[in-house]
Amino acid sequence: MTIQKLKIEQFNTAIRNAVARLDSDFARLKLSETQIAIIIALLGTDATTGSWCYYWILYAGGDATCTRNVIKAIDTLRAKLEKELSKILDDIPASVWNDDDRSYFMRTTGLDPEQTPPGEITDECLPAFTQYGGGKMKMACKSTHDQSRAKKAENSDGLQFNYDIVDQPTASETEDKKTVEVAASPDTCAHRVFFSKATNTIELGIENSGRVLAFYVRWFNSKHPDKAGPWNGPLTKNIL
Repeated sequence: MTIQKLKIEQFNTAIRNAVARLDSDFARLKLSETQIAIIIALLGTDATTGSWCYYWILYAGGDATCTRNVIKAIDTLRAKLEKELSKILDDIPASVWNDDDRSYFMRTTGLDPEQTPPGEITDECLPAFTQYGGGKMKMACKSTHDQSRAKKAENSDGLQFNYDIVDQPTASETEDKKTVEVAASPDTCAHRVFFSKATNTIELGIENSGRVLAFYVRWFNSKHPDKAGPWNGPLTKNIL
């Protein structure tokens, strides 16, 4: 029997066990933390509003808490969890599956055969911005080897965008030739985002209009983080 055919109570146990195994064994299964981040967020915890675990408490509470909206949320989250789990399991090479994996995941193996890892990403990520105002902007990224249009670099499946929002230098600081303060490295940025597309809309909030976006960006392969491209930055962009 597959996880999709389980009764709801059985599914609750199975999905928790499957996600726990993915979280503890992702390296052995040749997955990255990025690949399993969505399913971990969907499962959540009892205190994570909107997650499976949060709604399961209400669902299991009987007539007092199991409303029509709760049942609808459970059905929606189950469909999302099943879809995300299937996608992740497809990516696990057949050669790394063991008997315990087959028991936890209720599948014989993944769909993808063992593949030769992609090569290093050598392109630098070159962002260009279109400002809409109110803290909203579009970022379209090209590559050093192909600047004809915005598209993902060879061997990448997206890009990493690490950033801070900082204040403009004051008039006196400008006179003293003080520049915008930026993070010393991508790892020290307060915000870290992975985009699966080359062109993305970024909403920083109207409250940040007049401030500065200070950031680093690079092409990335979420399945093979060790193949990531070089960081471009620190870069800055005024927020309109």
